[in-house]
Amino acid sequence: MTHNNTVSVLEDRNGSLWTGTYGGGLNCLRDEQVVAYTRTNGLAQDLILSLCEGRDGSLWIGAEAGGGLYQFKSGEFKHYTAKDGLIDAAIKVIHEDRAGNLWLGTSRGLSCLQKGAFTHYTAREHLAGDEVGAICEDHEGKLWFGTQGGLSRWENGSFVNFTTREGLSDNAVTALHEDAEHNLWIGTGSGGLNRLKGGRFTAYTAQQGLFSDEVFEVLEDDYGWLWMSCAKGIFRVRKRDLAALDQGQTKVITSIVYGKPDGMAGTLCNGIAKPAGWKASDGRLWFCTTKGLVVVDPNIKVNERPPPVFIEQLVADKKQLSQAAGRWASGSSSPAYSAAHPLIIPPGRGELEFDYTALDFQAPEQTRFQYKLEGVDSDWLDAGTRRVAHYNNIYPGRYRFRVIAGNSDGVWNEAGAALPILVRPHLWQTWWFRGLAALAILGAVGGAARYTTQQRMQRKLESLERRHAVERERGRIAKDIHDDLGSSLTRIMMLGERTNEDIGRPEELAVHAGKIVTSARAAVQALDEIVWAVNPENDTLDGLVGYLNQYANQFFEGTNVKCRLEMPARLSRLALPAEVRHDLFLVVKEALNNVLKHAQASEVRVRMTESGTGVGIAIEDNGRGFEPGAGSAGRRGNGLENMRKRMEHLGGGFRLASAPGQGTKLEFTVSVNSTRALA
Repeated sequence: MTHNNTVSVLEDRNGSLWTGTYGGGLNCLRDEQVVAYTRTNGLAQDLILSLCEGRDGSLWIGAEAGGGLYQFKSGEFKHYTAKDGLIDAAIKVIHEDRAGNLWLGTSRGLSCLQKGAFTHYTAREHLAGDEVGAICEDHEGKLWFGTQGGLSRWENGSFVNFTTREGLSDNAVTALHEDAEHNLWIGTGSGGLNRLKGGRFTAYTAQQGLFSDEVFEVLEDDYGWLWMSCAKGIFRVRKRDLAALDQGQTKVITSIVYGKPDGMAGTLCNGIAKPAGWKASDGRLWFCTTKGLVVVDPNIKVNERPPPVFIEQLVADKKQLSQAAGRWASGSSSPAYSAAHPLIIPPGRGELEFDYTALDFQAPEQTRFQYKLEGVDSDWLDAGTRRVAHYNNIYPGRYRFRVIAGNSDGVWNEAGAALPILVRPHLWQTWWFRGLAALAILGAVGGAARYTTQQRMQRKLESLERRHAVERERGRIAKDIHDDLGSSLTRIMMLGERTNEDIGRPEELAVHAGKIVTSARAAVQALDEIVWAVNPENDTLDGLVGYLNQYANQFFEGTNVKCRLEMPARLSRLALPAEVRHDLFLVVKEALNNVLKHAQASEVRVRMTESGTGVGIAIEDNGRGFEPGAGSAGRRGNGLENMRKRMEHLGGGFRLASAPGQGTKLEFTVSVNSTRALA
């Protein structure tokens, strides 16, 4: 061989093997001798790409860009270049159809040599792509062109295109082959192998067990296998495995791979030109690589013996469990463990690692595995050649780990090996703990709901009470205005009318004017009391004491009664609601009024005390006194009864002490809790 970088190969009708090299010209292997054709004996350049044998026995040769097209016949080369109408591009594939037309797939489109003239087709003529790398003529004589933009079919003088929109797995079509069942097999640049049957595309990729998603060439042997080349070597798949995958009988196909351990000088195959592989008349398969030609005899004896499978160990939470019965072998569960007596795994994080293996002495590195953990995995998981299965966060319960293996020829041990296990729960993972926790949560939720409801009802009740308090206060203010201020104003109005009637009688006018002044003073006093009672700034004990001092001093001013006030030197900020404060003032006012009108006293003493539990007010005079409960009390009894009712309304205490000739003493007490309850 003049060069190791072979890019195309074919066997002619005479049994000679031709190969195009990238740098060494054209080589012909005949009778174990190599004849080279280079720039020294007929070629314009040594970068040879594509080859094709014509119907007349001539050999068509496509070169790199600038090299043109050659026809080799009877030892002579005929050269076609741009002068003859040939497009100046790399000729990657050549095919002569049944009508004798020569089709050239190039890096710049498709050319057809017909009756000595070239016709060119590109994407402008609706070709799927401008770079054409594969041509196939099917059993009906239809031409298929593989381009970097999709698959095109020549039909009735125009192109019908198929891309990923029509179901193709990848638009970069690199290889085409039609088998005896009229299936069109399509190799792609990154979408694996596709099959076109009945107008429908089916893709087979590395996810389903194909060795490579990059396919340079597709060949078929006489034993039901498809052979493919790629950048990582040569591999084969059984057509019946692909059919089983289509029918759902299996989830994974087996690819048998050949590389350096099998005698290849290098695993990098070539796919830049066609044919990159050839099935010879003796059934052998030839493939082009960067390190020479590779020939394969597909009549390989298949290892029909399934490999024995073993589960070597189980690691739980980074700790290896003891192996009471050694390895768990294929065919059944370990004798030491069964569904009734599984391997016990103590409580932990649920991290499990199963180590397994299989015995295949022919090609152990190509042994493939599938496994599943029953109770977790719904289907088998393809582990490839990996010999460990890892799981995280496995919940307590019963499980069964199963593993099966296939040898390098795709024969599977379907029985495999199995290991039943029981993962123990933590305390908090037991059913009774969860039940108690659920009850506790329900109780907490119920308690929270009840508390929230009570708080809501309490707030609603407080809102209603405040509303009622406001309504009561409004009613009280309206009553005070009507009773005190209204009556005073009415009296002033009536006195004014009488004054108008007695306008000519000066002595009567003076009387009326005096009464008007008195009534106006009473109205002003009533209005002052109402304003004081309404003002929220006075809702403290200090506010009550200050107003009582002012009122008592003004009330006894100009009278014969001396008023002595005894108040605490320092008062706290005890809050007194308006209603409490107003009622306390009214009982004190009533008591002072009784002293002035009925007691005939010369001195009255008002004493206020404060404790941690409430407020006390004592009013004591040195008047004539009376017998409590006796009829001689006269109208004073109504005033006392009103005071008692007011104190009962406040939840406070009322105490009366009096005797004829010994004066009278009244005591009023209000507790702090009572004032808050009325707030």
